[in-house]
Amino acid sequence: MNSVLSISGHPFQFSLSSKKISFRVHALSLQNKTDRELVELTKGGQKKAFEVLIIRWQASIYTLCYRKLSHQEQAEELTQEIFLAAYKNIPSFRNESKFSTWLFQIAINRCKNLHGYRDRRKHGHHEPLEGTHPEKKRDFPDHRPSAIQQIHKKEQSVILQNALNQIDNKYREVLVLFDMQGLPQNEIAIILNLPVGTIKSRIHRARNELAHVLKGKINPKDIGEAK
Repeated sequence: MNSVLSISGHPFQFSLSSKKISFRVHALSLQNKTDRELVELTKGGQKKAFEVLIIRWQASIYTLCYRKLSHQEQAEELTQEIFLAAYKNIPSFRNESKFSTWLFQIAINRCKNLHGYRDRRKHGHHEPLEGTHPEKKRDFPDHRPSAIQQIHKKEQSVILQNALNQIDNKYREVLVLFDMQGLPQNEIAIILNLPVGTIKSRIHRARNELAHVLKGKINPKDIGEAK
């Protein structure tokens, strides 16, 4: 499956066959720039600088969208929409926070809007899993796991997603950001516009709820492996 995200007439090529968005980046030197430097270059009109930001953050944004929405195609489409929104709004980004923090804020808000709309239509019913999961985005060219290991990981991913679907969204999102994305609590607080203390309590509550749902299925400590 291929699609194109067009930004001001400049097409960014998305190759989603392996759930990994790949882009043509001709200026390899840009890849060594920091996010802050790439943002400033983008503001100055260098579209390729934004392509590097997409390459750098697309996997994390897709995983966040998938874990919150539990729907592969919606996660793919929303990932593209999020980067398009970021590009259009980047002139207003003042570097008062990290680019990734700002990007996650956009992603969380977009997911909430779509999730709320879908819940209103489905009356809270979670859409079924499609049988494909975020781990397929990753490539393991040299040390690929055995077929048995891959099957086991896929099974764990399905179990984890079904468990996440059973806990409240406000707890699910902190688990995804903290335990799966590895973001620090203070950054999550900025993303969600909540006090750090609230984030800490939600993480504690979320882990307890998830552990209860996963009892006998997956060790909560192995969440990172199943993501």
